[in-house]
Amino acid sequence: MLEQKIIGDYKIIIDCEDYPENPREWGNLTKMICFHRRYNLGDKHNYRHDDYNNWDEMKKDIMKRENVGVILPLYLYDHSGITISTTPFNCPFDSGQIGFIYIRKDTLFKNVGK
Repeated sequence: MLEQKIIGDYKIIIDCEDYPENPREWGNLTKMICFHRRYNLGDKHNYRHDDYNNWDEMKKDIMKRENVGVILPLYLYDHSGITISTTPFNCPFDSGQIGFIYIRKDTLFKNVGK
């Protein structure tokens, strides 16, 4: 146990999880297509980075094959930990694009409406 507090009638316990669940394995509206030589990121997929000449070519193929409603690039910053964003970082040495995140049109309409 890392920390314990009593707040009113509640006991709050903060602890480390030895075997945490991967949040990408449940309840996601989006799919992450990622490529990195050291990290296993995103969701399982059948895309191969080597099948494309550039990110734009891959994006067009994903949009066609997956009936995409919204697609955004994913960038990773790797320095004393990793951070993922849909906008580029200012450090070209420790960051770069790793893939895309998208939501299918049918999923979007089902959950947000037309």
